[in-house]
Amino acid sequence: MTRTKVMAVVGFALLLSGCAQQILSAREKKTVSNEGAIREQLIENFQHYNDGWFDGALPQNTKILYYDAGPDFAIGETDQSTYADGTVQYVISVNSYYDRSPREALFTEVHELCHEAIDMKGGEFEEHGPRWQGCMQRLAAAGAFENLW
Repeated sequence: MTRTKVMAVVGFALLLSGCAQQILSAREKKTVSNEGAIREQLIENFQHYNDGWFDGALPQNTKILYYDAGPDFAIGETDQSTYADGTVQYVISVNSYYDRSPREALFTEVHELCHEAIDMKGGEFEEHGPRWQGCMQRLAAAGAFENLW
């Protein structure tokens, strides 16, 4: 390779490196400035949705989390733990990496509440099958998603 070609390749590599750094810097700057407020809103909304749309059937000890889990994790996730004393606890996580606005986060929370409700009835915990779809459709028909979409 001639000196000119080597310099061109090195220059191009530096240019790409600089572009990648700018992209990463832009991503880092795009954090949720009101993450705490959204987290509190999701916790309050759990009670509202549980009472209003699920007839209070979801466990009161359900834990709601809202944090930046990064791009390699799901938008939302529902986990269930059963403790030695038989207590069952659900943890709903909403990934602020994707859900940056309160509306997006709330929609994901409701999506996960349907997973929780269906699991409590014995199935489809990790699927979007007919029972989960029925839950989402019931909520939509009842107006649960007004102002969310």
